[in-house]
Amino acid sequence: MRVKRALTALRAPRWMPYYGKQAELTHLMQQWCSAIMRHTEFRQQIDPLTGDFTQPDPGGYSPAALTFLDFARRLSKG
Repeated sequence: MRVKRALTALRAPRWMPYYGKQAELTHLMQQWCSAIMRHTEFRQQIDPLTGDFTQPDPGGYSPAALTFLDFARRLSKG
């Protein structure tokens, strides 16, 4: 699954487990957290293959911050 927008990624945990996609969700969460930690900013869109942010936006995109917080919490629970 190639989710490249933070708002879409933030919504993914609401449906992926229901359809048996827990492994894919875990991978998605790991990729988003890794990209945000690597670039230390909250931007809107990442390249799903490289994990690099693709838009030259100014950062501070709040859905990306929420995505990071939610995913970090979910990943820490195992």
